[in-house]
Amino acid sequence: MRLLILNNEYPPIGGGTATACYYVAHELARRGVAFDLVTSTPDNQQFEVCELAPRARVFRVPIDNRNPHYQSERELINYITRSFGFIRTLYRGDGPKYDLCHAWSGLPAGALAWLLRWKRNLPYIVGLRGSDVPGYDVRYKWLYPFLKPALHLIWAHASAITANSYELRSLALQFRPHDRIEVIPNGVDLAAFTPTSLADRPDDHVFTILCVARLVERKGIGDLIDAVDIVRRSYDNVRFVLVGRGDKENEFREKVRRLELDRWIEFRGVVAHTAMPATYNEADLFVLPSLNEGMSNAVLEAMASGLPVITTYTGGTAEMIRGNGIIIPKHSPDAIAEAVIELLNQPELRVQMGARSRQIAETLVWERVADDYIDLYERTMEKIGVQLPVRAPIR
Repeated sequence: MRLLILNNEYPPIGGGTATACYYVAHELARRGVAFDLVTSTPDNQQFEVCELAPRARVFRVPIDNRNPHYQSERELINYITRSFGFIRTLYRGDGPKYDLCHAWSGLPAGALAWLLRWKRNLPYIVGLRGSDVPGYDVRYKWLYPFLKPALHLIWAHASAITANSYELRSLALQFRPHDRIEVIPNGVDLAAFTPTSLADRPDDHVFTILCVARLVERKGIGDLIDAVDIVRRSYDNVRFVLVGRGDKENEFREKVRRLELDRWIEFRGVVAHTAMPATYNEADLFVLPSLNEGMSNAVLEAMASGLPVITTYTGGTAEMIRGNGIIIPKHSPDAIAEAVIELLNQPELRVQMGARSRQIAETLVWERVADDYIDLYERTMEKIGVQLPVRAPIR
């Protein structure tokens, strides 16, 4: 089995999709799966290639990227056109011939996969991650009507479709009710993200609430800021830490200044992935009031770090929140504040929920995610008539 993997996002570019792809790619490489992964460079650098294993390569194609945390429509089109041109060179002469393509998003990777199916008759799997599903992101409300014809085409010709949560699958089925969509959730690195004891915090320490998210409207950051304004009226010794950047950052900073909340809210910006375990360990509580999610890697990392979670009922909530946190309605600063105050006042409940978070996280590991993808690859190849090799033992 030789795979072609497509994803415009790969660390340090992107968010949750990039992280998931990174961990799955490394797990596939560890197991000896042969693949080429075509992604984009983090800036305007030259073409790059690196080897994860002898038969597992990552190619980075320059797309004139200006922001490692956001790609414009022009840059996404550059990824499709330039990657298509580069992949043509892989097929020349004695270059590798692929059995299956895995597109890690409906757009732009799915569009590139569709082109390769048309040009090379290469079957593909398309993974749905969030914004590539109509109705998911309010930022793209105006764009979805124009994208729907392309998405219909991409999904219709896919040999298999996946979503990373049951909530996202339900939204996707509203768009194409008769498609068969499998759910393969995200995972978490249990070795990197480990808990500290919430019970050992001194009584006078600053109670820290952490939110890790892109600073965009969809993440509900405006509602969180309004909730801080409620909490601080009753509790002075609290701190809300926002990790991430986004196109609404200046607007959120101005709101914090206007409400005079600078003392209680810290904008920490982008934190390197290697520094994130320590960031989670600073916190007493994790909050993510998103309006929509696929399946949040940040929530999974917070859970692995032993934190209780406050979040809205959105993608992945049913899989992740089971006695380890509080589910709140969307667009409700009052509900956020009420949940924060409840957990602030009940240290024993926080410890209990934090321990439960870790228990659940231990069932959602990248090794299991990779198992699910390999099983899907083999079932898809069997369905389309590709001869499967004998699987080598895992070492």
